[in-house]
Amino acid sequence: HMPDVPLAQTVVWETHVGDFSNDPAGGFPESHRGKYLAFTDDGTSLDGHPDFPTGIAYLKKLGVTAVQLMPIYDFGSVDEETCDRYNWGYDPVNYNVPEGSYSTNPFDGSVRIREVKQMVQALHNAGIKVIMDVVYNHTTASGQSPRSVLDRIVPGYYQRLDASGKVETSTCCDNTATEHRMMARLMRDSVALWARQYRIDSFRFDLMGHQPREAMALLRARGNASTGRDVNLIGEGWNFGEVADNARFEQATQGQLNGTGIGTFSDRLRDAMHGGSPVDGSTYFQQGFGTGAYVTPNGRGYF
Repeated sequence: HMPDVPLAQTVVWETHVGDFSNDPAGGFPESHRGKYLAFTDDGTSLDGHPDFPTGIAYLKKLGVTAVQLMPIYDFGSVDEETCDRYNWGYDPVNYNVPEGSYSTNPFDGSVRIREVKQMVQALHNAGIKVIMDVVYNHTTASGQSPRSVLDRIVPGYYQRLDASGKVETSTCCDNTATEHRMMARLMRDSVALWARQYRIDSFRFDLMGHQPREAMALLRARGNASTGRDVNLIGEGWNFGEVADNARFEQATQGQLNGTGIGTFSDRLRDAMHGGSPVDGSTYFQQGFGTGAYVTPNGRGYF
């Protein structure tokens, strides 16, 4: 049974599965470094010093109540056999399959499934909830690319097209048409699967404003019904691209989710705290509260 921590008191710690344990000084078994199973290791510490715990013990020492995992679904930029490069994982291939490069055996599908469940179980046993970062707004490829999945099944349906039939790419990759019935259903079924089979507690939606408000509301209802609990949803409610200003549907953006129970991030609070955004058009650094605007103002801050 997970502790009932009020949402307003939740302490979220974001991490990348590889980054969590890839430092040789962290005390993790070599076979677990950068893997799901590092979350199951007890008694690890920095250079063997008991006063400097690593792993889940470190999170508990910090007072963390929820871990937000950067993408753990199957993504395309890292070879699962060689793990020859690093990537955050925002290039989805198979939404419902765990990423194999974080598994101790990427050649056996049952191993990656089991190890994700062991990771979640270890976090839950420590009283820490698990938030999964999901990127349903785009796929890493479309058309006949070897890494194109949805567009090769039903060409021209799952990807969002412009007036000339070209795939939209405002999200930096090949956008999905989340306003189409079966793409919306794919999102619902995917969240229900991860929530039910892997016991994921919450989901963080990348570029959620590219999804319809109605699709997200139905998704939340489906997730709750499939698990019998509240599957908390949060996301980036940004307004941009070909769907901006409700051009194609009512978006799941800031100011338009009242009554849904779905949360959006506040870029205003973010920028006021740490300073300007890299996409705000500024040609100079804007200070925030956490970067000295109140104590040593440079005249270009938010205060």
